[in-house]
Amino acid sequence: MKLHRFAILTIAFLCALSEITLAQGRFDIEGRILDQKEQPIPFANVLIQGTNSGAVTDVYGHFRIQLNKKVHECTLLFSCVGFKAKSYHYDDYHAHPVVHLAENTAVLKGVVVKAAATGTTLASSAISSIDSKALTYKKSGGLASALSTVSGVSIASAGANVQLPVIHGLYGNRILIINDGVKHGFQNWGSDHAAEIDVASLNNIQVVKGAAAVRYGPEAIGGVILVNSDPMEFYQDFHGSVHTNFQTNGKGGHVDFNLGRGGEHFAYTLGGSYTKFGDRSAADYLLTNTGKEEKSFHLGLHYHIPNWHFKLRYTFTQQNLGLLRSSVFGNASDLQQAIDAERPLIIKPFSYEINQPNQETAHHIAIADVDWHSPIGKLSLRLAQQLNQRQEFDVRRNASTPIMDLDLMTTNVLLNWAHPEWGDFQGTAGVAYFYQKNKNNPGTNTTPFIPNYSSGRIGAYWIEQLVRGNHTFELGIRFDHEQNNAVGRDVQQRIFEDDFSFSSLSASIGYKTKLSDNTTFRTNLGTAWRSPNMAELYSFGSHEFFNLYGVWRYQFDESGNLNTNKVLTQAEKPVSPERGVKWINNIRWQKGKQMIDASIYVNFIDHYFYHKPVGITKTAKGAIPVYIFEQTDALFAGVDLNWRHPIAKSLDGELAASLLWSKNLSRSEPLINQPPINLNYQLTWHTPLFLKLTQSNFHLKGSYTFEQFNAPRVVSPGDIISGAVEIKPDSEIFDFKAAPEGYFLLDVSYQWQINHFGGQFAVQNALNTSYRNYLNQMRYFADDLGINFTISVNYNF
Repeated sequence: MKLHRFAILTIAFLCALSEITLAQGRFDIEGRILDQKEQPIPFANVLIQGTNSGAVTDVYGHFRIQLNKKVHECTLLFSCVGFKAKSYHYDDYHAHPVVHLAENTAVLKGVVVKAAATGTTLASSAISSIDSKALTYKKSGGLASALSTVSGVSIASAGANVQLPVIHGLYGNRILIINDGVKHGFQNWGSDHAAEIDVASLNNIQVVKGAAAVRYGPEAIGGVILVNSDPMEFYQDFHGSVHTNFQTNGKGGHVDFNLGRGGEHFAYTLGGSYTKFGDRSAADYLLTNTGKEEKSFHLGLHYHIPNWHFKLRYTFTQQNLGLLRSSVFGNASDLQQAIDAERPLIIKPFSYEINQPNQETAHHIAIADVDWHSPIGKLSLRLAQQLNQRQEFDVRRNASTPIMDLDLMTTNVLLNWAHPEWGDFQGTAGVAYFYQKNKNNPGTNTTPFIPNYSSGRIGAYWIEQLVRGNHTFELGIRFDHEQNNAVGRDVQQRIFEDDFSFSSLSASIGYKTKLSDNTTFRTNLGTAWRSPNMAELYSFGSHEFFNLYGVWRYQFDESGNLNTNKVLTQAEKPVSPERGVKWINNIRWQKGKQMIDASIYVNFIDHYFYHKPVGITKTAKGAIPVYIFEQTDALFAGVDLNWRHPIAKSLDGELAASLLWSKNLSRSEPLINQPPINLNYQLTWHTPLFLKLTQSNFHLKGSYTFEQFNAPRVVSPGDIISGAVEIKPDSEIFDFKAAPEGYFLLDVSYQWQINHFGGQFAVQNALNTSYRNYLNQMRYFADDLGINFTISVNYNF
């Protein structure tokens, strides 16, 4: 009897062992096949070229090819009755492909769209994406404008042309912009400095709202924006697109083109764009000197041999951005009048000419990538070199001479290793080197606003995922050390120099699970840090419409008077890096066309840098508001919500809402310039097709932005100048103008498609509402943009 039991147990053990062994040796290639209307294609055939291994898609278009050993790369052949056959190059570099097949009767050829590249290792983070299709009609705007539809993301701006994305109340160098895998190196220390990125050159944008410093490095306290250009896939026929639009507000337009081809081993992409606008208009008047001109060019090459990928990219973007003429004034009386006036003090006839104040920028970025699928995993080496040139011009006697002339060189080196799966573990590790050197070009006839400086940083990270069934656990850790050197001139034009360094550890822990077939829950707790930038430490003098002083460029005397004669050091006035702890929870339910996505977060930032007004000073230009940088502890908490639902067979609705609460904990007072509550709802009517239309959609979107009820008190320039209100270093924070009232905006658009051609007719601010945006610096002097009609046409082949 005992022998019988032993035999049964032995057989059971061997069976279990064989299953385990088989499971460990099994490898799957899986993905989806869709038609051009994003509908799944069932019963399509998938075959690995040169083998008998293949699969048939299920009713959801999903396929899975089961293999007995791992395949690093191969060619997949797709076929289905009624559709054009397609080849697809599969490799570790892009797992889980989503393949689109064109109908045999259609004129368009089949296209392939791959899923996100593997290795992002952010399963527990809430990520929002904007694909190339959604970017089609956003190409004439900037990066921030393209992201404005993402809940939790708002726009901070300095007029119509300079816009910065705001994630959960944070912007500037608290938002890390990763451009094709490298940190976009630009003068991101100013609230009126936007990233020089041409949206027309992008394939998709992703927004990581959680703490992602472990993966992408310091400065990701608020979130990360991943901008990705054409992935240059193989086995693609020659293809391209031309897009153009014309807008009535600014009487200008935009044109861009993109070309590409992918062979068996070589692929390329090529494109360019041009944008030109004249003065924009508010609802009731012209906004003088708000024109814009932008040129962009990009080129990419991709070469592949077995186990190796080589990529080269180059992008050039040049901008000339006008700033509202009425944001510059002459004396104390003009300042008060400019803030009190319902209309800008200077309104001139419409013009395409861009005068002072304005910004001229040029950005070059070259990136080289090498990926090696080795026996020990995937090794990736990325080298990048960037040159950012910026000149800013102001209204002054020698206005043609820039008041600021900066060259910023940035070098990035990143080595990443994605190790093979170790049982249920997946992970990456790497080292990153970042070097930046800023130079003030001579000839501005002013004391440089920021000094010459160099910053070098080296970091190392390790991120692991444990996948058990529907559960994914994520843990990451990173260490960075940064060394800085600054050389500048003080108010007496004497040279000063200082060296200082910062180091910090970042960590992240996350969890993702499928609560049901339709519901996914994510939670992530992460730390991040950011060293103070040069503007926060050394800014000195006039910038935008105020004077701004960094932490080491001012001190208060015993009477509370501001003194800017001495340049301080870390030893004399110690500062600490910002350190943030962010906890974000996300739940997403999706079934068919219905979707609910909700996130709740809290972000505590220790030693938070911010600038605040402290008074009025009289200069050669006249009376100017004075702002200073200081540090405090701050808390941010909020909720993002998206609800997409079908209303009828051809009618869909989508609700988006963002709520943020913030507070200066050290001083128990509100923070300045925080996004107010925003609600928007969009109706999409898929109208019946007529004539030869292959797509016809009508959109109606209403959005309401509430007044910022959590804004600082108001102290007018006149009260400070007259002495009616005395401002001391410990005085409660204030603003020069009250937060604008809430407002409602209505946007209407119609999109159509006829085979290769498509287009859109849109009306923004269709009710021509007069309003001022709290996050727009020009709200002190003028309304925001009025009604705008846009006609867009695109051609794809």
